Amino acid sequence: MTFRTRLAAAFLPAVLIPLVVFGWGVRRAVSSRLEALFDARADAAIEHVRARVAGTSADLARRLTGVRRAAGADLHLRAALAADSGADYVRDFAGTAMRASGLASLQILGAGGTVVSSGHFRNAYGWAEPRLAAYLAASPESLVLIRVRSAESTFVTLARLDSLRVGDRVYPIVGGISLDSEWMARSAPDPDVTVAFGDSARAGAHILPLPFLTSEDADSLGTVSLAVTQSPQPLAAISGSVDRWLLAGLVAAALTGLALALWLAVRLSRPLADLTARAEALDPGHPEGAFDTVRTDEIGKLAVVLSTMTGRLRDGAEVARRAERRAALGDLARQVNHDIRNGLTPIRNVFRHWTDAASEGPTELARVFAERRGTVESSVAYLHALAGEYARLAVPGVAEPCDLNAAVQGAAQRLAGDEAVTIRVELAEPAPVVRADPLALRRVIDNLASNAREALRNGRGTVTLRTRGGDHVCLQVIDTGAGMSPADLERALAGFHSTKPAGSGLGLTIVRRLVGDAGGALRVDTAPGAGSSFTVEFPRIECVRAAGEKEGDR
Repeated sequence: MTFRTRLAAAFLPAVLIPLVVFGWGVRRAVSSRLEALFDARADAAIEHVRARVAGTSADLARRLTGVRRAAGADLHLRAALAADSGADYVRDFAGTAMRASGLASLQILGAGGTVVSSGHFRNAYGWAEPRLAAYLAASPESLVLIRVRSAESTFVTLARLDSLRVGDRVYPIVGGISLDSEWMARSAPDPDVTVAFGDSARAGAHILPLPFLTSEDADSLGTVSLAVTQSPQPLAAISGSVDRWLLAGLVAAALTGLALALWLAVRLSRPLADLTARAEALDPGHPEGAFDTVRTDEIGKLAVVLSTMTGRLRDGAEVARRAERRAALGDLARQVNHDIRNGLTPIRNVFRHWTDAASEGPTELARVFAERRGTVESSVAYLHALAGEYARLAVPGVAEPCDLNAAVQGAAQRLAGDEAVTIRVELAEPAPVVRADPLALRRVIDNLASNAREALRNGRGTVTLRTRGGDHVCLQVIDTGAGMSPADLERALAGFHSTKPAGSGLGLTIVRRLVGDAGGALRVDTAPGAGSSFTVEFPRIECVRAAGEKEGDR
């Protein structure tokens, strides 16, 4: 992820999170306010319905007063009621008065609640409704909702009680106005409000309880509710509009924040990108002026720090180059010393042998001289060739077929002279041939043999030089010395580590390099107290020839 992307990713939440919190707060406040207004509107609607019921009740009371006065002024009716005669006239009076007063129901009750006249159901004459007047009288303002029956159906009326006195008799008058769907619609304060009875009310409705009789001859007075319900669509529409505007604002803020973040990222990253490009194009040898700047801000300070670091890098690189040259010269000096010591050791052993033979007489000296003269000449030739190789230094030696058995026998002769050390030579037949630089092959064998002899405890033990032919040509140098731990072996192979006081620590390092140059491999098997076995595997001469032919074809 680039710096610009990270800056934009960090800046965008910084813009969006406060906006989201603000929008959530506004949304919550608006929702709470709308719900409060919704509840207040519902309360106003229920009060409107309550006033509507009260107004209908007052209108009903006025109409019943008119019926009572008309009945009191009707002498024929009074005479018929007083004499208990004229049943047909009395029975028809309620219907005539109901239609004249605009009521939906009208009854005149006699003694014991017997219906003497019914305007809404003429056949109810003589029916007993003993508790109707009492229920009306006991309810607040003599107001009760009654489910009445007509010849066609039943309907609910808002009923009140009045009375007609004829002589010493009192005739209750029960009249009602129908609470039909038209009345319900007129009672709603606006089209979004619905007024209905409780059994059809929806959840969340406001309730207006009213006394209720399930029939005119009901045994008990119950309660019915007028439910005032508001449609949720206006509230949902307002909430949806608020949500859409908030979402639009959030998207607009997100886009603005993203654009601002990208702009800031470009402004901030451009100097860094410039410093990066200048750093990539920096010439370590000539870093002067690579980070020159006139800025005084943090970017300018960073450029100054980078300029200082490049100066230190230049100085450090020069110091490192000098140290490398000194180290290379030291490594070369130690390697020359090691190789010369390996060449001089056989000569020293020969001279010691000659000294011992001279003490025994001229005849013995002549015999030993003739026997060991070849060793001295071979060592001198080795030192002369070694000097020539170091003179060429970087020019590699010339590989040629070499008799591995002859090379091992020469090394055994150079090791001879110490009676405390047993030199065993085990040669493969036929003699294996390897393709290598003869001088390099002698250096490999002499180094391994010299290390094996010097590894013997107290200078006593056996050193075995073994060759093996076949598919894999091998040279093995085995000693019965103290052996090495894995850590000592790793350090010995790395170089400059020796367990001998005067050792250079380069023997195994030189061997591994020379074996690698010849295309071979070095394997070491050793353990503390168990001696060491060094195995050099050379490629078959056929493989070497094939590789050489391919190289020549090129």
